Amino acid sequence: MQIKSHHRLLITLLALLCTPGLVSAQTTESLSQGIVNGSRAPRSVGLSPAEQLAIGWISNYQSPETTFCTGTLITSRIVITANHCVRNRQASELTFGLGALQESAPAMFDISAIEQHPNVDAAMLFLATDAVDTLVQLGRGTGAAETDLQPISPNRHTLDEADGDALLNRMVEVAGYGETRDPELEGRFFASVEIIEISDEFVVVEGNGVAGLCFGDSGGPVIAINVRGKPVILGVEHGGDDTCSGTDYLVRLDKIRDWIDSGIQRMWAQNPVGGPCHDLGFKGRCVGDTAEWCDENFQIRRRDCGALNAACTFVNEETGYYCNVPRGCDVGTEFCESVLEGFIPPGPLSVTNRGGCASNVTDTASLTGLLLVAALLLRRRRRARP
Repeated sequence: MQIKSHHRLLITLLALLCTPGLVSAQTTESLSQGIVNGSRAPRSVGLSPAEQLAIGWISNYQSPETTFCTGTLITSRIVITANHCVRNRQASELTFGLGALQESAPAMFDISAIEQHPNVDAAMLFLATDAVDTLVQLGRGTGAAETDLQPISPNRHTLDEADGDALLNRMVEVAGYGETRDPELEGRFFASVEIIEISDEFVVVEGNGVAGLCFGDSGGPVIAINVRGKPVILGVEHGGDDTCSGTDYLVRLDKIRDWIDSGIQRMWAQNPVGGPCHDLGFKGRCVGDTAEWCDENFQIRRRDCGALNAACTFVNEETGYYCNVPRGCDVGTEFCESVLEGFIPPGPLSVTNRGGCASNVTDTASLTGLLLVAALLLRRRRRARP
């Protein structure tokens, strides 16, 4: 299992190191895909039971026995899946369900709307009711997203250049409800696969003849752990090798983060400032240039960072997501990412920021000096959000 726990000083040091990299392009035809030689629980990426529950199935309306695709809750109202799963279908014809086995699903949800990406194989399903609230109403939850149902965030950090290279040859987790090639095995399974390429459109994974995605698993997630030890969805299943243990192509979510953010913003009318937090925690999240979080009164708060000439990023563990200009980046650039959303490379410490980061530190003296300065800066920046 590749969960990594890191001291804040190491994270800060990573934010000061930048190494460029290269990626290649790849295209493939879309195939419907399920998990072969998988396991009921993830093996390469640690997911809590509440996070595992966020991975659900898509079927014909109120007919779990007709499951044909997989989707994942990225908020308590939005499911990310593959476009070809819902093409030529109406929202009223579909159901999204939770649980490892469809026959004992803790909850099933009507779909109120579908938004298909115009250019890539990705779609968002909007639930008619809040998933966390529904579990409480059914007597199957306490209202705490962390223990009941925890949506998994889409990866917002660019996989271009060094951060994409950091993921190469890493074992990650895929999941789905499709064909297992064993009539005794049904429901949701996980499989550990290797990332072999980050192309312009896809995260490309390899089952190495052991395990992988198969027929009926389209739309399922590929999940990795970021530098803060949090699971993120790198992509959703598009298609791949019909051996079900070879190469698969999953649409990169970092490439379509603006489109995903626009979908989350569409739900703000149902989740206004001052309303219940649902799946939001104190650390919150970024939605475009807006930081949103759950305050001490368990109410939604939002702050438009763009209006403050700042970027919304993860500041630190005490503050969470808030308006901030990441250190090591040029304030005047159009976009600048926080390295705290990136990934730990398998070799020498290196990570890249878009937006003017051009620092390369290699000698021990420089590393030591930067480490001390970074520690002081991080200590001074600890504060609560106003």
